[in-house]
Amino acid sequence: MKSILSVLMAVIGSAAAIYLIIADYYGGVFIHLLSYGVILLPLLGIYFVSLMSTLISVIKAGLKENKLHILILSLPVTLFLASCIYDAEFHKSSKILTAVLIDDLFYYTLIFRENGDCEHEIFGLLGYQEVIKGKYYFKGDTIIFTKKPYDNNFLPDTILIDKGESKLLLRRDSFGNFNRKYDYYNIIENGK
Repeated sequence: MKSILSVLMAVIGSAAAIYLIIADYYGGVFIHLLSYGVILLPLLGIYFVSLMSTLISVIKAGLKENKLHILILSLPVTLFLASCIYDAEFHKSSKILTAVLIDDLFYYTLIFRENGDCEHEIFGLLGYQEVIKGKYYFKGDTIIFTKKPYDNNFLPDTILIDKGESKLLLRRDSFGNFNRKYDYYNIIENGK
């Protein structure tokens, strides 16, 4: 009975830890903790209690007796490491242009890569975060999105690079000229 209960604790605690690792890709961990903290925090506590009890049991009885516990408890650690590798820059194409826009609630970073991929990183209030991927190509000083890195009309299909003022201009006036005073990203890294 004790063994079944300890395996069940390991499974439940590992499931909660895995949920939080995956939640990082869907708006951020902090928001999920605010929403489900009453449930998740005790489950994470169960994970850490199970981890400590397994470590003590490994010291007393050895690895052979605790294979199942070690396997179950190592799943969140493995997923966390895989997540870090997935997010790492070393396997992505080089950045050629990075620009930021800061408003009252959000911090937007637009990253353009050599291979035509772009990422729109959005960081917001209470730990909110999201990354939207897109595709683009350059036509002179203009960036044209073939797949917009945003799910609504926040970013237009075409934006202009203003090299003199280090800006990415987003909006056009009624004459079709880009508006140089409002709605722009500041270029912070330009390899183009």
